[in-house]
Amino acid sequence: MGDVRSGQVLADRRPTLAGTWRNELGSELTLIEESGCVLGGWYRSGVGQTLAPRPLTGSCVRRADGSAVLGFVVGWPATDSLATWTARYQPVGDQIVATWLLESGSADRTTWRATRLGSDVFQRSAGSGGERAS
Repeated sequence: MGDVRSGQVLADRRPTLAGTWRNELGSELTLIEESGCVLGGWYRSGVGQTLAPRPLTGSCVRRADGSAVLGFVVGWPATDSLATWTARYQPVGDQIVATWLLESGSADRTTWRATRLGSDVFQRSAGSGGERAS
């Protein structure tokens, strides 16, 4: 297999999403890409109350040019919060550009306390290529 920047390349020459990524706030995204473009892994927020890694699940759609669209979900039960990211992987620059939506529950658990919307740019961590699960 060849090398695209610091990422691994799939057998069909497209870079894998697997590996560790960091955004501008120091959050860490660890993706495991399974067959069929199923995503698993961990997300550790660089901000907020819960700094421990949380499991994530998601999926992606690959494009012929090596780019991909992807989405994943992370929950924080201790804070009654759930975040979703919708993103695109750009092989030029080896980055994931994402928009996120964070929902936080209220004390009475019948209404939402807050809905936040934001964006992230994740860069692959140096030396983090990751392997594609079979």
